[in-house]
Amino acid sequence: MVDHTGTIAVKASSITRDFSKAKLEKRLGVFVPYDVSRTTLHTPTPPSGKPQSTYQKLPISSTSQLYQQYRQENDAIRQERKTQLATLWNQQKQSMQRIAATARLNLPRAASYHLKRTLRLQVRNTANAAIANVRRSMSQQRQEIRNQHKPLSYIEWLKREAGRGNIPAIYALRKRGAVAPALVNITARDLHNTRLIADKIAHVTGRGTLFYRGGQDVFRDNGSHISLKLEVSDAGIQTALRIAMAKFNGQPLTVNGTEEFKKRCVAVAAKENLRLTFTDPDMERNRNARLPEEVAEMIIKKISLKEKGFVKEHARNGIQHESPRSQNRGIAR
Repeated sequence: MVDHTGTIAVKASSITRDFSKAKLEKRLGVFVPYDVSRTTLHTPTPPSGKPQSTYQKLPISSTSQLYQQYRQENDAIRQERKTQLATLWNQQKQSMQRIAATARLNLPRAASYHLKRTLRLQVRNTANAAIANVRRSMSQQRQEIRNQHKPLSYIEWLKREAGRGNIPAIYALRKRGAVAPALVNITARDLHNTRLIADKIAHVTGRGTLFYRGGQDVFRDNGSHISLKLEVSDAGIQTALRIAMAKFNGQPLTVNGTEEFKKRCVAVAAKENLRLTFTDPDMERNRNARLPEEVAEMIIKKISLKEKGFVKEHARNGIQHESPRSQNRGIAR
């Protein structure tokens, strides 16, 4: 059977056994081979208004290239395992041959019948124990080789490559099914202008979801959003904001969640003086309003720490010296 385009051929008997040669000859007569030189293949035209479905060869996708790379690596692993197992089998065979040769040399040559029988039994038991030890040792080594050179499944291989920062592997995992973002998340407008933070990846799921760890907090990245838990700490919010700044290449960040969570994000961004902007006008206005106050507090803390270090250093040297702030007060008087 050939379709109307002449490019796909199917054996008729593979569709149903009613199309086998024997049954068709019973119904239609003796089979006559097709003569290409006398007739031409008739190509029926499809009815007007109905689309004509034909097969088209598409270019190889990146997923196919990944699968080809996966097959090559697995074939190399199997070949290496096969080579090491063959070498181990030869070692076991040689060890058993040496044990047998040693046992033959230890057999008694001249002795009484009963003594010879007793000595032969001892030699045989010693050889059997040595052979059992060799087999036990070789069995453990074979198991270790199988564990070290165990081929991965395609999903396991993709997860391993994604953990190493392979971006096509992450996209291939995410094609299997996207994970909905949590109610509390951070995202940006241009989702095509993103990059991977490979050094922060702690775990990769079978669907391409990345997990980052910041202290005791864990963040989930499904490609378009960085999801957080509602009870995340301030240190965790700071880490999540820094990861979002790096992931979205400095784009304005959109924070989704409760009003309390948005206020905490604004407070952390202002306190840590993070170089970011929010898409929400109210959040950006509050951040700019709080920024001078927080920066001023940080400067005062740094000055006080410097003064403490200044006084301690002179006290250690036995010198009494007033701090710069007290000197300024004296001059003002």
